[in-house]
Amino acid sequence: SPTNEKASARRNYAKTQAFNLPNRMEPDYRTTLTEVRLYVKAPGGAWKLQEAGSPLLGEFQCRVPGDGEYWYTLQTVERSGKASPADVNLEGPSQRVIVDTQAPVIQVQTSNLPDGDLCLQCTITDANPDPASLKAVCKTPTGELPLEILPGQPGSFRVRGPELLKHPILVMGMDMAKNVGTKEVSLRDMIGTTVNVNASPKSVSDVNVLSGLPI
Repeated sequence: SPTNEKASARRNYAKTQAFNLPNRMEPDYRTTLTEVRLYVKAPGGAWKLQEAGSPLLGEFQCRVPGDGEYWYTLQTVERSGKASPADVNLEGPSQRVIVDTQAPVIQVQTSNLPDGDLCLQCTITDANPDPASLKAVCKTPTGELPLEILPGQPGSFRVRGPELLKHPILVMGMDMAKNVGTKEVSLRDMIGTTVNVNASPKSVSDVNVLSGLPI
């Protein structure tokens, strides 16, 4: 039913507090109207008229005071004066916009995999995180070397190869609004607090033993 469709209106994400909402209608239908009205419902608030304009209007310019989920619904007015829906207070949203202007925070830890390889475990903290967006690259003098992501484990990366100990690793992730968060780490510094300073590990496997992490 239309009510159920509106109740499950798709979430859209905006990374700024100013954005445009398209007003999509068939041209023939527009000619039967005298006005279109956009109502907005702020978090914890009631429906309020944001803008009334010509039925030929192609989009509405929206600006909100802060982050959060905003509901929008459209009311049309026919030439006879009949408004549809008659009472927007009884309606669910036709569009939902999640406004998120904050960049996510990336955290990185090390652990050991069952096969002995070192693993970077990265997490993303945000109101609307997108864990699947996490990626890690080693910044070598000849370019970025992507780290292998573990199958079915977003944010977990296998550490293999001596270059990963020599050069910084950049971890990047986004939230659903496409704000980007980054964190640069030195693997040597991360494991250095538990590595014997007199030891000279020749491989990542040696580091696993020296770091004191469970294997």
